[in-house]
Formats: sequence, C-alpha cells, structure tokens
Amino acid sequence: PLKIIEFPSKNETHIVNAGTENKSACFCGFDLEKINTSDEKDWTKLELMRPIITQRLFQVLRLENAKTYSPQNFVSYYLYPDLTSFNYFIHFTGPVEAIDNIKDMTLETMQNMQKNGPTQEELSSAKEILKNDVKENLKYNSTLVSSNMSWHMHCLNKDKDFKEFLILDDDEIIDSITLQDMQSFMKKLFSKEKISSVIWLPKEK
Repeated sequence: PLKIIEFPSKNETHIVNAGTENKSACFCGFDLEKINTSDEKDWTKLELMRPIITQRLFQVLRLENAKTYSPQNFVSYYLYPDLTSFNYFIHFTGPVEAIDNIKDMTLETMQNMQKNGPTQEELSSAKEILKNDVKENLKYNSTLVSSNMSWHMHCLNKDKDFKEFLILDDDEIIDSITLQDMQSFMKKLFSKEKISSVIWLPKEK
C-alpha cells in the first residue's frame, strides 16, 4: 500500500553516498496543500504548473548559470479515493562540487514562484504546451478515454456522468485560467513550506 511521505516541519537535506562516478544528483520534495478535486480548473492549473516550473528552472539553472542540463519536475497525488496527499518533486544532476549550490538556487527559485507566481509569458507558453499535449492525445482514442476516466475518478463528482468528460472543451478550460488564477493557486499550494531534499554523492574512497 502507498504510504504518506512524512515531511519535516522545516527544510531538511539528507546525504546518500552511492556509486563511484564523480557525479551527483538531487531530489527536492515539497509537501503541498490539497486542491479542490471536484474542480476541473484546479486540475488544469496543476497540469499547467509543470511546464511553468520547467521553463523557470531551465532559465535559472541552465541558461543563466549553466549549472545543470535538464532539471525535471512532476506532481504526485495518491491515496485514492480521497486524495489525501499532494507532493511536488524536482530532480536534477550536476557536478559534485556544485550540487549544494544548485539545490539552494532551486529552492530560492521555487520560493520566488510561490510568492509571485509565473509571468504572463510563462503562463502563455505553458498553455500552448498543454494544448499541444491534448491534441496529441486526441490522435489516440484510448489515451483520451483513459485520461478522462482518470479525471472522472479523481474528481469524485457525482453530479456529472462520465460521458460528459468525453466532450470537455479542454482548450476552453485552459484558456479560462488567468495569470491571477495561477498566482493565487501556486501561492496556496506551496504555502506549507515543508521541503525534504536528498542528495546523492559518490562513495568516499
């Protein structure tokens, strides 16, 4: 059975020594507030968050500071049917001597995102990325049905029949999200400020 991740009351970093190659990696986990699981717009905001954060991290960590090549980020929600746990994770690799600095820059970037939200340019770009993903899914009926069935189960909305989810206008929902919507959403979602980081370093020789 899935277990709830126990996040510390304050930021913590754990060091794991493994492997012999001279490289390192880091995972930063954020304990999130719950969203309104019966609201399609909240799920859409959650989907938009990934390309938004991807753009910001790439800008700060790669383009401005050349610290890491391709930081990854993703949301995790589980303990169905009541969805009692929402977490967000960021993963990156880097030189051993720079990994702490990359982690600090990542946390500082996320703190800024929580405080100020995305820019209009980041949101507009994220919307186009999400729309393109939806169009790609439309090519494969099974993918579309699976995606909408997942929404139907997670939202737990007894007032809507599953057939309604097959005709949702995804573009309309995506376009309805404003910059202020995303700013408020991210501010609340990351408000716990509970972060747990794990850094992998090579074994000491």
